[in-house]
Amino acid sequence: MNTNWGWTKTWHLNRQRASILTVVFIVILVLPELVCGQNSKHNLSEQIRKVSDIPYICESGTGLGCGDEYFWELVKQQDDAIPFLIELLTDTTPTAAKVIFHGGHYTVAYVAFTVLQELIKDIPTFDLLGVEFDREGCGYCAYWRHLRRDHANRVSFQRAMRAWYEQHKDTMVWIVSEEFLTCECMNKKHPNGGHYEILR
Repeated sequence: MNTNWGWTKTWHLNRQRASILTVVFIVILVLPELVCGQNSKHNLSEQIRKVSDIPYICESGTGLGCGDEYFWELVKQQDDAIPFLIELLTDTTPTAAKVIFHGGHYTVAYVAFTVLQELIKDIPTFDLLGVEFDREGCGYCAYWRHLRRDHANRVSFQRAMRAWYEQHKDTMVWIVSEEFLTCECMNKKHPNGGHYEILR
């Protein structure tokens, strides 16, 4: 009787140890990935905050409107950065980049989306927003107005962008090109040497 009790106790102890070892093993495997993901998002956000100029009109090839080194370093991360850029589409923290002609500073979210637009050709911005381009009025400012109207609009836009990327990421191909997707950048070699396109 005592022998059976001792064997049963040993069996239960071994099961407990096995369960504990399983949990420890899972934590060892999963935790670094989670921490890495959080650190990558945090690091990307910190880098975006340093951006002081984003591409707009760059006729001379240098100077204001050509994008600074921080912006192009973000673009050079290519598809590794895309998921983290999408995660930042609701971040309204101001960056160092000033809004030309209007004043104020671009947000982390806006810079993140501009990087995405430079990385992936023909993102259907207004389809993802669920609003129409204001052809008769201020044009692209319909984008700004919609997102600023309610934070929930930013969340919906982020969700739509994430779903669109998940749907198309396996059909994205790298195109070697000197074409700039976010600015009229004349006499300038593209720092990234290309962009992604979706196979149709």
